[in-house]
Amino acid sequence: MSSLQKIAIIGGGGSVGSIILRGLLSAPHLSITALKRPSSTFAFPSAPNLSVVETDYAPDALVQILKDHDAVISIVGGTAFGEQNTFIDAAVKAGVKRFYPSEFSVNDQSATVKQLVPFFAVKQGVIDYLIEKEKDGLTWTALIVGPLLDWSLANGFAGFDLTSKRAVIWDDGETRFSSVSEDVLGKAIVASLEHPTETANKFIYISSLATTQNEILQALEKATFTKWTVKHTTTTEQLGAAQEALGKGDFSGAFTLVKAAFWSNLPGLHNHYEVDEKDGLFNEILNVKKDSLQEMVERVLAGEVQAGYYAE
Repeated sequence: MSSLQKIAIIGGGGSVGSIILRGLLSAPHLSITALKRPSSTFAFPSAPNLSVVETDYAPDALVQILKDHDAVISIVGGTAFGEQNTFIDAAVKAGVKRFYPSEFSVNDQSATVKQLVPFFAVKQGVIDYLIEKEKDGLTWTALIVGPLLDWSLANGFAGFDLTSKRAVIWDDGETRFSSVSEDVLGKAIVASLEHPTETANKFIYISSLATTQNEILQALEKATFTKWTVKHTTTTEQLGAAQEALGKGDFSGAFTLVKAAFWSNLPGLHNHYEVDEKDGLFNEILNVKKDSLQEMVERVLAGEVQAGYYAE
């Protein structure tokens, strides 16, 4: 299969979607079509290889938009995971070669994670549907990257308050987890489009930095010349609070469950890809460059990373 060059992106105006879009636009050989709803207020960047198309996502409209595209990249949020089957059907009818479902995060193939985050069952349903559509000529790639660490540090998701210099550390802070930076994510997706045969019909894992919460704290203290205030919590405490929040209809509990999938002490998370998923690690094929934790922390503190949206 030749490289995939004409790409449609769904959800390119979201916090993670805009990061992926930026990476795609940095590759001048790619032609990008960004889909947006008429009600969207997101201002897409101006770029010579970007076209923006408004759509209500009606099936027939999607088919027309997706014709002559090589790949569709979906980066929809949790409430829209189930809508991806409609995108897949349209991609098949339009003759699209490759579909990227909305993954780009936690290893939801881990049995522990599946039990921990029940709403990820919808994501598995999308994968099952993609497997079913292989017979119709559609291929797929699911990219697992762990947390976007620089983004997570900049917006507080990782538990480090850059302003007050306070940190929340889970358990002993020694759980090692794989992660990527925004730049690495964008380049890896471009590289995967250039390696369509190797990346077809499978989960692929990448990691530019495997670290721990304690190592992040040490790097932040070194960069700020300050001893940070640390609050210790436990996985048990956090999961209890998450379930209580969800029971009240507070979706912030879901964020906590995702954090637990990254750096809790639960066994079987398979969150250290260099060890737990080494057979599926595509660092070499996709030419993933290693990130320096200290340099990343200093970039974040200098305001060089867009924080994006995150709120509990």
